[in-house]
Amino acid sequence: MSKPPNVGQHWLFHWIDEYEATSQTAIENRLRNPNAFRRLAELVENHRTTDYSNVPLSNTAVAGPWLDPGAAFLCHGISCRSKHLNLNFGRVLHYFDFVMIEGPSADVYRNTVRAALKTGQFDRLALRLFEDIQFLQETRRIGLDKHLVFADKLCSCRPHLLESAEEVGGQKLIDDDNLDQLARQIGREGGVKIRRHGPNEWFGVITHPNFVGSSGHIFRQPVKPERHEVARWLLDRLVHSAIYDAATAKRLGAPLVSLAPAPLLDPVNKPGKLSVDDVGARIRIPSLEGLPLKDLISLRDHEADHFEKYRAVLREAIAETIEKSETDSPERVAEQVWQTKIKPAIADINRKMAANQRSLTAKFVAAATVGAVTGAVGAVTGLPWLVGVGLAAASTPLPQYFKAREERQKIEVEDMYFLWKVAQHH
Repeated sequence: MSKPPNVGQHWLFHWIDEYEATSQTAIENRLRNPNAFRRLAELVENHRTTDYSNVPLSNTAVAGPWLDPGAAFLCHGISCRSKHLNLNFGRVLHYFDFVMIEGPSADVYRNTVRAALKTGQFDRLALRLFEDIQFLQETRRIGLDKHLVFADKLCSCRPHLLESAEEVGGQKLIDDDNLDQLARQIGREGGVKIRRHGPNEWFGVITHPNFVGSSGHIFRQPVKPERHEVARWLLDRLVHSAIYDAATAKRLGAPLVSLAPAPLLDPVNKPGKLSVDDVGARIRIPSLEGLPLKDLISLRDHEADHFEKYRAVLREAIAETIEKSETDSPERVAEQVWQTKIKPAIADINRKMAANQRSLTAKFVAAATVGAVTGAVGAVTGLPWLVGVGLAAASTPLPQYFKAREERQKIEVEDMYFLWKVAQHH
């Protein structure tokens, strides 16, 4: 996989590397350093990533609702973010090479930096930097940074939001009356939980079945918020994110990968005409569940040829299924591809590997019964030593061993061998 020059490049990385600002103490010290603070302000003020000309369009997906870890309605603590990366990004990188996300936004930082400069109070800025720097460092630690394209998504101000909603067919989603009614309905149906989080702080989350997996938000106010107020705040963030994510993907001509659980967002998450990549973004591979993302990335690197073959065959299977299928649902087509192509292919490799192992084991056991135990051990663990002492191959399991290796090599060119390796890595 060739790496475009802008992959893994985020404006905050420059500050991290230039000033070795990786710990909370180091960050606080750098903020008290006039030169370091001036450099941070310069990066924030000068950063612009709304030019998408450098975003690699081939094998790139746009991270949508519930996938982009920078979304306002997701927890920004490093523990939650690390879990989020491990649980969800493998679903994308088994098919795509790059994922476009916003990352820590310069627009968000701009006001915080200006306020800190004006007041001389750096606590809030230091906390935000610490959370975001931990996240960026984690992407480097697991090798995810080389698969990330950092770019600002389309503007979410009200005029641009209305424009984007019309572009992706989501006008009804941002209608204030519709959202108010939905928020009150969720509250009436007991779909909101609120608990005290601290002095003048409340944590609210939507628990309604249609929003399973929603993250909550801390409301800083002396009075406990009403359930419908919590629902409305979270709905606003979720819907706005869905619309400008979808509009960004449409502008780029790239598929949108969304983990949003709510049917509410179907109008903006569903593509118009199905493409191979739209379906590829929705294929779920059970063997990826529980596999650390770092391990998947390492496997992609070490088994690059097998990965490329797996992906090429998968694309062919998706294209054939789209052509023959009577549904326009990318989820249903993805499930058909899994059931008819991927799952049987992996099962076939498992069967062949098991038969190969049983055959080799049986022949070694047979050799051992005629006094060739030493030869059997040598064949497996030290062929140069075995040949060097002059043992005759005919009196050892060497022919069987080489036959087994030959069969294994045949298996290694199977279409889904990469996914078989993934399953064995657990």
